[in-house]
This record gives sequence, C-alpha cells and structure tokens, in this order.
Amino acid sequence: MLFAITDGSSVQDKVKALRQHPAVELAEPDYLYKRTALAPNDAYFSAAPHFAGMWFLQKVAAPGGWVTTTGSPTVKVCMIDTGVRRTHQDLQANLAGGWNRAVRADGTQPAVNTTEYFDFFDSSGHGSHTAGTVGAVGNNSVGITGVNWQVSLWICASESPPDADGNQWFYNSALADCYSLCQAQGVRVVSASYGGPGYSSATAAQIEALGQAGALLVAAAGNEATDNDAVPSYPASYVTPSGNVISVAASLPSDDLSSFSNWGATSVDLAAPGVTVLSTYYSSDSSYVYMSGTSMATPIVSGAAALLFAAKPSATLQEVKQALLSSVDPVPALAGRVLTGGRLNIERALAALLGNPLPSAPAQQYVFTQKADVGYSFYFGYCQRLLYTAASGADCMADCQESSWCYFASFHK
Repeated sequence: MLFAITDGSSVQDKVKALRQHPAVELAEPDYLYKRTALAPNDAYFSAAPHFAGMWFLQKVAAPGGWVTTTGSPTVKVCMIDTGVRRTHQDLQANLAGGWNRAVRADGTQPAVNTTEYFDFFDSSGHGSHTAGTVGAVGNNSVGITGVNWQVSLWICASESPPDADGNQWFYNSALADCYSLCQAQGVRVVSASYGGPGYSSATAAQIEALGQAGALLVAAAGNEATDNDAVPSYPASYVTPSGNVISVAASLPSDDLSSFSNWGATSVDLAAPGVTVLSTYYSSDSSYVYMSGTSMATPIVSGAAALLFAAKPSATLQEVKQALLSSVDPVPALAGRVLTGGRLNIERALAALLGNPLPSAPAQQYVFTQKADVGYSFYFGYCQRLLYTAASGADCMADCQESSWCYFASFHK
C-alpha cells in the first residue's frame, strides 16, 4: 500500500512512527532510482553503418553463439524500463505485451485493466533502446539484430514524467508492481537498467520471489564511477538466497572499464560493452541511435541469459548464471574490478551450459602497422584521442606504443 504524508511530518519521522505501530509489519520510503544511461551520442554517430555500429555483438562472440541458437519465443524476458515504441519495425514482432505502472505527477498510477494500464508507451527512448539490445528482430532485412533474433519481450513502463526540475524517476512503488507482474507472467529474465542507493527489504523479498520462481534479475552496476563494494547501488547490489541477481559493469572496445562505470570486486559480477551501443529508438518506427551507460551493458547480458534458456529450457537460473560467469574472457584491466575479472562471451557461455568444450578466449593483444594515404573514421564516442605533431611516423608509432591506452596511431605529413 502506498500512502501520502498529510500532516507535515518528514519521511523519516513518518516511517519511524509507522514502524512503532503494532499493526504495521513493514514501512519504508518510496525510494527513487534513475536510469543508468548517458545521453545518446550526436547525429554523426547515428549515421554510421549499422553493421559497423554493432561492434559489441562481435566483441561478446554473439555470432558464434548463434550457431547454437538465435533465441526462442518461448523464453520470456521482462524489460522494466521507460516503455517501448511498440510499432517499431525491429521490435513489434518480438513484443508479447506489457503494462504501464509509472507514477504520475500527482502520485497516482494508471488504474488496473484500463487502456492506460496496458499502454506501455516509451517516455524517453531508453526503454526502446534496451529492448532492442535484448530482442530486436534478427534476419528481417532491416535495421539491426538483438542478442536474440526471436524472444518474447514483456514491457513494464515505470519511469515517472519529468518533475519541476526535469528529473524522471523510477519510484520503488512502480518497480514493485513490475516485479510482481513479471513474476506472474513466468519470465525467465528481468532486465533492470536503473539504480540508486535506497535499500528496500520489501524489494529484496520480491527479487527473491522472482528467484524462487526461476527468474534471473540482471541489473546495471551504475554510472557514478564508484566502488559498489563500498557504496551499494540497488537493485544490482541485492544479495538473495537464490543468488538470482547478476550485476553488470560497462566496458570499452578495448575491454577496459569505462570511465563512468561502477565496479566492485565482490559486488559486480562481470562486464559487457557499454559505450556507443547501437539499438532501436522511440522517435520513429525505423529509428536507431547510439547510447552509452551500464544501462546498455545490462541488456547484452540479459539477452545472453535468454539465449542460454533457449538453448536449454530445463536449465535453472543457477546453471545459467554459473555458465555466464564461468566463461568470461579474462581481461587484466578488469581483475579486481569485477568478481569474474572478465567480459561476457556468449559463445563460451553456451558451451559451458551445454557441457561442450569452451572455445579459447581470444588473446588480448594489438598489432601496430603503418599505412600511407589511408583515412579512418571512428564511431566510438568514448575514445581518448590525442592530436599532435611528431617528427616522423616512427616517432608517432613509438609514442602510441608507450601509452597504456593508445591502440591506433595515424601519422600525416
């Protein structure tokens, strides 16, 4: 039950008073959470070729995994987010249904079983983007493909409209409704690209109920560039008896941790690509944009979990989680930053789940070469760039190789 304070008390005082009442078992604030995405990149990046823009699927070995399975409509994934553009050409066929539980400006929510209740419109584009990463239709000759070519996406729109300061929030009360609806629908994966500092024992119980029902919760570690071991971010930092939470950090094309990503040697499980991720958008039925954040890394892992459930429908959530975490590509830069010390590899995860030999992890190395009169365009928004004058191409190359972050050097006379 959700109540408003009408006697002028502070939230803290009212919660304290309610907890002392003999008829009240549990009282908590209605915590607020934010989506964990950064702003979309500018139009220059959006104009890049779609195949070139989907570097992140190559990075996590999705094509190798698709040899085993491209997904299944019998696997249900619940996207708790800002909604979805339901008529998008790359989403419509994989949308199974959904709900609108967003808290309005007046503190109310759409009444159950009304037209508005079932209208999971996208309020910002964030939800359309994360949904496309999990399940944009594959092999349909348009746009992009998600990690799953076919899957049943259930959408729970839960972000409030902008407040007086322009902020939009995921109210814990709205999220509570979503968790219950997702569980009732029998989903195998819940994708949660939002987070904040508020711990809720009621929410922890709901997430464990999802686990008892056989569902994984894949959650974004956060974008504050902080250590979640020291400062937890929820829901990524919930620890449940069923162990059904997977916390995801964002990595760069180089496999280094992104500058904005939270980390945690014990509280964040693995990394996945989280910068300049191309996916579906809400501005038209054929719109695609690049976005960055742990919000973008999370649905890559959510999609991977759905692929594993498609490959082995009888798998438990513990088996799928173990396969995902035990098969990462080890990355020296992630050692001590995430629990596994590595980045997602879908092909290896499928092999681990099915008991097959794991393909070798690719070697983490770069080869430096020189080419004359060749121009290059980069579509990675989170590159570190340096432009300077060197005496020769050899000096330019030497300076790059001495740098810990430089993987490409271009010399122009």
